[in-house]
Amino acid sequence: MSTNHSPLTKVKNSKIWLGATALFGALLASSCCLPALAFLLFGSSFGFLSIFEPLYKFRWILTIISILCFILFVKFRYFTSCKDKSCEIKKTSKGEIFSVIILGISLIFILFYPEILGVLYEIFS
Repeated sequence: MSTNHSPLTKVKNSKIWLGATALFGALLASSCCLPALAFLLFGSSFGFLSIFEPLYKFRWILTIISILCFILFVKFRYFTSCKDKSCEIKKTSKGEIFSVIILGISLIFILFYPEILGVLYEIFS
């Protein structure tokens, strides 16, 4: 039994992996701040989440990797190869564009929620 995978399948899977890597990197980048957020939300201690504290020194590196993976995901997913200095946008449905916008907004929120909550705390206190 042969399991022939077309090159098109491999390209589609790599696009999905770029999106998943962007979200995973965002979660890793913001995981150092989870204990403080859990304390604010639930009012109790989440000491077991402190294992993510050493990731704080890699936060900005992981943030850059996440944003770069998301940009590459959008580029490979929605733009065809640029030939003769002209890039064509692939035709997509409105629902798919809406999904990518929601993914981008959630990625930004996951990456920068400590800063966002800090600003909101200063405004409302």
